[in-house]
Amino acid sequence: MVNFNINIKKKDLFIIIAAFVFLVGTGIIIAYGGTTPAAVGHSLGEIDASSCTDGQVMIKVGGVWGCGRMKSTSFVTVGTGHDGQTGTQACQSIGKECVAVISQNHYIYDPSFYCKTSAEALYNCMVACERSYTNNLPGIGDGIGSDIHSCDAKVGEFTTHMQANVVSCHAYFHAICS
Repeated sequence: MVNFNINIKKKDLFIIIAAFVFLVGTGIIIAYGGTTPAAVGHSLGEIDASSCTDGQVMIKVGGVWGCGRMKSTSFVTVGTGHDGQTGTQACQSIGKECVAVISQNHYIYDPSFYCKTSAEALYNCMVACERSYTNNLPGIGDGIGSDIHSCDAKVGEFTTHMQANVVSCHAYFHAICS
């Protein structure tokens, strides 16, 4: 049997900790993008800015990327007196042009629904609610879509997907105005 002893002094421990922090910090910068590009966590190829016009920049609102002018960008949100108006109408009412309508989709909890039966069922319901549109909403249509919609979509809270006794999905729709 071989005995092996390690004797670490305080000074050595500080060096080990500093090296560990440096290595972890380097790994985080590599994994999450650092400051290049400016959108930390995304490589330049992941964010398609080709749809932006002159004077517009990519902006992220509620986890969704879109084009806009940062200095003059306004948001018409749910409950601000514009519910039921299209993004175009809502933005025009504040003297701006609509850039897009974005949605924040969510699952409505109902203890009698299938989604409550297991963690896997709940996960599947949440995924279904994330981007499922089956109620033929104006400016959105049906199917699996993104969270960025045309300015024909209406501002407000709407049911986006419904399966009786299974799941109820809703979304808050907000207009981005420039």
